[in-house]
Amino acid sequence: MYERKAAPWVIGFLLLMGGFSFGLRSYAQRQTALSEYRGLWRLAYDVKLDADEAGVRVQMAVPRDTSTAKIVRQNVNYAELRNERLRTSTTQTRLSLLAPQPGRYEVSARFDLDLRPKSTGTVEIEPTPTAREIERWLRATPTLQSKSETVVTILSSIRSESDSTAEQLRKIFEYCCSELAHIDRSETINDAETVLREHSGTSLGKVHAMLALCRAANIPARLVTGFEIREQPSPQPDYWLEAFIGGLWEAYDPVRRYSKKMPPDFIPVCRGSEQVVVVSEKGTAEVEYSIHRVGEGGFVSSSGQHPADVFDLNRLPLSMHDTLAVILLLPLGALVTAVFQTIVGVRTIGTFSPTLIALSFVLADWRTGVAVFALVILVGLMSRALLDRLKLLMVPRLGFMLTLVVAILVFTISILDYFRFTPSHQAVLLPLVILTMTVERFYVASAEDGVPAAVKLMLGTMLVSFCCYLTLGWRHVGTLVFRFPEVHLVTLAAFIFLGRYTGYRLTELWRFRDLLTPNETNRS
Repeated sequence: MYERKAAPWVIGFLLLMGGFSFGLRSYAQRQTALSEYRGLWRLAYDVKLDADEAGVRVQMAVPRDTSTAKIVRQNVNYAELRNERLRTSTTQTRLSLLAPQPGRYEVSARFDLDLRPKSTGTVEIEPTPTAREIERWLRATPTLQSKSETVVTILSSIRSESDSTAEQLRKIFEYCCSELAHIDRSETINDAETVLREHSGTSLGKVHAMLALCRAANIPARLVTGFEIREQPSPQPDYWLEAFIGGLWEAYDPVRRYSKKMPPDFIPVCRGSEQVVVVSEKGTAEVEYSIHRVGEGGFVSSSGQHPADVFDLNRLPLSMHDTLAVILLLPLGALVTAVFQTIVGVRTIGTFSPTLIALSFVLADWRTGVAVFALVILVGLMSRALLDRLKLLMVPRLGFMLTLVVAILVFTISILDYFRFTPSHQAVLLPLVILTMTVERFYVASAEDGVPAAVKLMLGTMLVSFCCYLTLGWRHVGTLVFRFPEVHLVTLAAFIFLGRYTGYRLTELWRFRDLLTPNETNRS
């Protein structure tokens, strides 16, 4: 009796704590962004120009106002150089200086930025590109070999003809993030074809590779060069790209894995070029950059760690993010399974089998997953029927079935590759033990309750797995749970509610429908 009265209070407490924690951490993250970024920062160029003859030109890209930063002050000292003109286009602004005679010149440029993180993107509002501009951002170049055999082959292996433009862009981005290793050697060749062929490259090389794949897929894309505004000893330009999709420019960084938008401290300086400072022929230049804070605004950040940082999973190494994201999705799949078994009344093979099967389809290509799963179940059931004649003990029998499932899985992937169906390399993530137990449970159910009951049990498992797949495959759900793991306090409350549920299941209402509708005999 006491447990029944306590359950609503526990559910209410968990919901209250989950909502309070979610709201508090959301507010804390906004304040952290303000304290970390807000204020006046100075971006400085120091250029030493050596002109071999008169007329050598040096051009410097000038930062422009964005949705997160405003240029409040700029100061350029160029000694004896002649200010030619300010070259402005829809994508960049460059200050052009001319050397009147041979010699050595020094140029210093100071740009004071007021960071205002009112939004989280750095894409400027600009006019819709013309047909000529679109053609420019689709063009192949010596470093963006979008028409080369290597680029075309890789593109065809990671996309399908039925994919939408957004889906193609997502697959290209995920390929560049996961398949291209990052190296920090500046002398490495940065052209797209070499990076894709060797599966490694510098930051600029990985961006070039994604640019080439986008242009090969007929997605207009352009290089963005800018700076990360933070205290650093010897800052160098950072690179990312923007893809034109849905009438807007979306930012993508395959090195830091930012998609659709960049953090507010990444300030673009020029687009379509990797060089912030450009010198014409007969001239050379040494360029040094510096970034430092010159004024505070809003909150002042603390240099120490806070105990609440343990709830911030983003601070963990990037290699751990994918694994933790998978683990955090498992309770949601279990919740979907509990709803179907407790409320709907659908029986499944095992409690967590639908969740693990659905999660494997989320991680791998679902087409490959379905093909492998269907063949493993089919061949496994046939083998299990033949194996029953040997009258083996349970543990050796399960070991035999596990070995058989592994062999079927490996050879199915090999067969798909042979017929050029390009199976997903993550198809091996299919839960082998769950597949083995599924075959065993189906055979036992068919022997004890009959084939129709076993088929009904399998169909119920597939239905719940499909619903789990729709839930776990929703990208926003995974992002939310990873950023705010305390959301699972609500999941715990939901499990307690389902655990105290004593009402009718939906399948029982259908099963006993005759009792709910009196017939004519009972009425009389």
